[in-house]
Amino acid sequence: MARRKTARPPRANPGLRTWLILIGAAGNRQTLRDGDVAERAGIRSARAVARTLGRISALCRAYGLPALDSLVVNARTGRAHSDASDTDAGAAREAVFDFDWYAVRPPSNEELNAAEEAAREEGSRPRARGGSRSRARRQPTRPRRIKAHVHDANEFPKGERTRNVGDDEAAAEELAPKTRTRGGPVGASPPTAAAPAWRVAKCLLALRDQVNQRTPNRKKLSDGTIGDVAHAARTSDHNPWVRDGAVGVVTAMDITHDPGGGCDAGALAEAIRASRDPRVKYVIWNRRIANSSSIAGAAPWTWRPYGGANPHDKHVHLSVKPEKTAYDLTTTWAI
Repeated sequence: MARRKTARPPRANPGLRTWLILIGAAGNRQTLRDGDVAERAGIRSARAVARTLGRISALCRAYGLPALDSLVVNARTGRAHSDASDTDAGAAREAVFDFDWYAVRPPSNEELNAAEEAAREEGSRPRARGGSRSRARRQPTRPRRIKAHVHDANEFPKGERTRNVGDDEAAAEELAPKTRTRGGPVGASPPTAAAPAWRVAKCLLALRDQVNQRTPNRKKLSDGTIGDVAHAARTSDHNPWVRDGAVGVVTAMDITHDPGGGCDAGALAEAIRASRDPRVKYVIWNRRIANSSSIAGAAPWTWRPYGGANPHDKHVHLSVKPEKTAYDLTTTWAI
């Protein structure tokens, strides 16, 4: 009788194995020796483990995440894997310890490779005077202090109410099966018990602050966060249906296209898409949409035609994920 073959489960690549080892250590507030990481991840040489950690470091910088590789120390010297000072490395580790790594999807080997290539290209550019390029690149990206003002249910401050009719209707309908319990009802009227107060997701406020600091004279005619009555009658991320306790949270923002004022919404949309920021749900610009997850047979983060009534040629729309670890993460956006 022929022996029956047993199927072998797929093996994770060394980069993913190292990532999982490090987030486990972060949860236990531990540091690890590079040799122990190599042994547990199945990496055979010191050079290979250094490159793997470098790829993880590049990915964390690209996504605006704390420096996960800072948890690894050299077994011989006791110094952190990065070339940061002991003080900087300590601050980086605290940021890693305090971050919810299980709210972030583990990276694929392709994403690690892409981050490494992007970091290599960045490193080949001329260095500005007055600082160490390697140390500057390895500085951890820390969350910015953002105060989200809580408004009464019937309070709509100037600049928050979006004027963009039918803004994300087609996108919401496409995602309807996935959002039934995570941002409001689908194919039905809005909740009967509306939130008594609302606020904007902190990560979106951080993005708007960055854009305003970079382009202080930009026009804001199509800016907005909170939806109008038409938005409230349907599923939309402009509605404060995501709940943070008793407060509703708006998880969408529109930013005006004003290239004359320095704010090119097309460039902003592409930078957000290219960064693959883990907070992003989808971005819409100029009759195209890019989702952070696979949808309609398309790969994540690829542009697809957007057939909604609003062409989004006067503003870029950004929706973020309905989990608090995403919508209130205020690390710097890669724009």
